[in-house]
Amino acid sequence: MKLLKRCPLAVLLAVSALALTAVAFANRNGIYREYGNGKNTAPALAMVFEGAKDGVFPWSPDGGDMPAMADAAAESGSPDGGSAAAHPGGPDGGFPEGAGLMPEAGGTAANAPEEEAERQTAEALEEAADGPDGGEIPDRASEGAESEASGETDPGAGVPYGTEGTSEAEAQPQTPEDGDEDVTWDFVQVDASYLDDALFIGDSRTQGLFEYGGLEDHATFFCKTSLTIYDLFKNELAFIKTDAGSQTLTQALSERQYGKIYLMLGINEMGTGTPESFFTEYAKAVMQIRQLQPDAILFVQGIMHVAAKKNASDPIFNNFNIDVRNVEIQTLEDKRDIFYLDVNEVVCDENGNLFDGWSFDQVHLKGKYYQVWKDFLLQHGIVREQEGNGN
Repeated sequence: MKLLKRCPLAVLLAVSALALTAVAFANRNGIYREYGNGKNTAPALAMVFEGAKDGVFPWSPDGGDMPAMADAAAESGSPDGGSAAAHPGGPDGGFPEGAGLMPEAGGTAANAPEEEAERQTAEALEEAADGPDGGEIPDRASEGAESEASGETDPGAGVPYGTEGTSEAEAQPQTPEDGDEDVTWDFVQVDASYLDDALFIGDSRTQGLFEYGGLEDHATFFCKTSLTIYDLFKNELAFIKTDAGSQTLTQALSERQYGKIYLMLGINEMGTGTPESFFTEYAKAVMQIRQLQPDAILFVQGIMHVAAKKNASDPIFNNFNIDVRNVEIQTLEDKRDIFYLDVNEVVCDENGNLFDGWSFDQVHLKGKYYQVWKDFLLQHGIVREQEGNGN
């Protein structure tokens, strides 16, 4: 495998981190319950290292078990050990009539055993480096992992915007000195004008942000109810409406260059394939976006959690399965031109469930709470030239 031969250390680190994270999730209510403080949002990998420091290891007594739904999915590929028909369709519910949003659709689930998952993750990283026609697309994910191990990074290009609403310290230009390539970028507070050259790509949740987030006069939105990562670049899926007709995502991204691109997809894909097959397609899509939009800052957003009732009752669309996928999405971050954002930090309770009362269907936010998502985005701007906070 090309990627494994080219940067074995980076692949080993990524696979090891994923395996340890899975162990932590599996035992978060067992041996690691004292380290996670009872919160699903606690950093899973940190639990493992904190436990090891105290002499607590995954093989220690009183280890926790993975939820039964995960075991069942791993053994059979569906919640009841049956076929794809066991869980047709995506998350229940949709937006109220007249809101322009529909219930999302999904398929069936199958979680591979841990050894198979590690193998598939390595293959996913390699496949993500290849374009849809078999050609090479710049492997930004592996470069980020490799550079983190070696200490070598590059700053990328900057995207200017207005300085209103930022502090004097934030407004100072942050550009690397000559010969200094060891630069990454930190999040800063920005105002809504920061999104004037932004593009949001996603499903009905992103559609909700468009309709209720108050960003329609700033950002551009390419979103569609039931959109999945598997359909994103299908040539026959012309889901972007223009005055001249409909366009595919490839056509739309080829016509205009954006300064920032926000991607949130994954809830509709929960019942299809495995976390590894999802990540393979997700990474390919990210690389294709990078190829079409080489100067844009790309924000990959973690999949938003579901509410407690759905989390407890649904063997597929639950927060454990969401977190497994979010761990893999985060590996694409290089803190130079790809950044990971997890809105669950502000829309979830201490147990990691979407706040009770914030959703009308256990999956989508109520209209007024999209402002919380918007504010979170404005607290996490990246400004690489005119404003910013470089390290």
